[in-house]
Amino acid sequence: MLLRFETRSPEEFIADLFETAGRSSHAESDNSPAGQQGICACPRADVAEQSDKFVITAEMPGVRKENLTVRVEDGVLHLRGTRDVSTQEDARVILRERRSDEFARSFRLPDVVDQSKIEAQLADGMLRLELPKAEQALAREIKVR
Repeated sequence: MLLRFETRSPEEFIADLFETAGRSSHAESDNSPAGQQGICACPRADVAEQSDKFVITAEMPGVRKENLTVRVEDGVLHLRGTRDVSTQEDARVILRERRSDEFARSFRLPDVVDQSKIEAQLADGMLRLELPKAEQALAREIKVR
């Protein structure tokens, strides 16, 4: 049996496991404000590891639960949604800096994640995903005989 050792730091290793599997940029409309072309609508996210799980927190300002989809497919966690910025119908817009847009963000999951037990909670503009580690991936003590 051949073992392979890598000389990467734990932070680099975890970052590689959670490499972004793909970010879809939204189509810019013709009425985008100047200087906004090419800005990704992807939510910013942090990934942290605890002894029994990984936690992903992503910024979701202005996103409602009904406009957010979280799914896992082929070992990839997909976040997709829309941010709706509406104005009063009887108001004349003088300045528009906020805009409605769609976003998508994906994370390739490490094999140690128990995908059937992932939980998501959206509160105060933040999405919190808890990705429990599979039982066989948790640290345990082995009795020596």
